[in-house]
Amino acid sequence: MSESFIAVRFNPLCRALGLQPLRVEQWVARGLFEPQNKTTPGKAREWTAKDARALLVFDALYSRGMPAVQASQLSHMIHRWKDDKALLVAWPDPLHNNGGWRHEIVRNRAFNASKFAEQEKILSLVTVPLNRLADVVKAAFDEALSK
Repeated sequence: MSESFIAVRFNPLCRALGLQPLRVEQWVARGLFEPQNKTTPGKAREWTAKDARALLVFDALYSRGMPAVQASQLSHMIHRWKDDKALLVAWPDPLHNNGGWRHEIVRNRAFNASKFAEQEKILSLVTVPLNRLADVVKAAFDEALSK
């Protein structure tokens, strides 16, 4: 069965991902993060692997200072290469979109930190290893589905 059709309960998934369910629920309630699967009042929310990957990217970016709106948008646009490992690289740029952030998705083997360091305006980088993140989500789904 395709991973887009497999969904797991929210609380077991959060625990398996190492996230606090209350914190994630606050993000969702405040509109900071929007999962793919909608829910109705009184029914437990179910999450897909795509939601879980986006949630981990959102957490990585938002907790490192990226504004929530931009972190949420970017978290839903991530992709990987099937034949290679990838990194999401993001950095604050005060000259971009009223103090927004820039980002690139690069192959691990093509990542060159010095390329970014040479640019005077870049003072810090956030890197998110997308393939490792996918492995974490797969393990979390396996754990949540076993309960």
